[in-house]
Amino acid sequence: AAGWLAWFRPRWQAPAAAGLVALNLGAALFALFGMVIPTYRMPPSPSAGALAAMTSRDANIGDTAQVLGFKLDRTSVRPGDTLHVTVYVQPLSRTDVPYTVFLHLEAPGVAPIAQRDSYPGLGNYATTVWDIGRTFEDVYQLTVPADAAPGATELVYGLYNGATGDRLPVSGANAGSPDQAWVQLSTVNIQP
Repeated sequence: AAGWLAWFRPRWQAPAAAGLVALNLGAALFALFGMVIPTYRMPPSPSAGALAAMTSRDANIGDTAQVLGFKLDRTSVRPGDTLHVTVYVQPLSRTDVPYTVFLHLEAPGVAPIAQRDSYPGLGNYATTVWDIGRTFEDVYQLTVPADAAPGATELVYGLYNGATGDRLPVSGANAGSPDQAWVQLSTVNIQP
């Protein structure tokens, strides 16, 4: 600031200093409220309308989370498309270690075609700090590879320990088999 003020005549230095302080304060407030807080905020709670419009699911993930339902922007994609997925989750308990979410687009007998692994809330809402009972929207984007083969795929969701790779067991009407330990959300068709 002293270097900048040297460019001004003595009678303009006080207003210039005030302007520099205001400019720096504005930049700091924009960085905090316009960038940092929106980037690292907790995921939002869904509205009553969003919960009414979701596709319901019945799945309990290791007595840690209840998957209430999901919403897709579409159920048919082409190679190279991006699928937008919202999963509605109700925390049932906190964990000692932070569990990682996996969201996979699976085809029978093939490794996941597309996947997204992250802490819940896109990394901002670890299972170690969950607000028990507060339902939240877990939002993801899955990009289908350009070389994906056409056919029916299964969209699945679950939690695992990043250090060991062990998945939490899943129970309920929409649970996969015990060895899969995932929630079956929906069938997604890949078009040619």
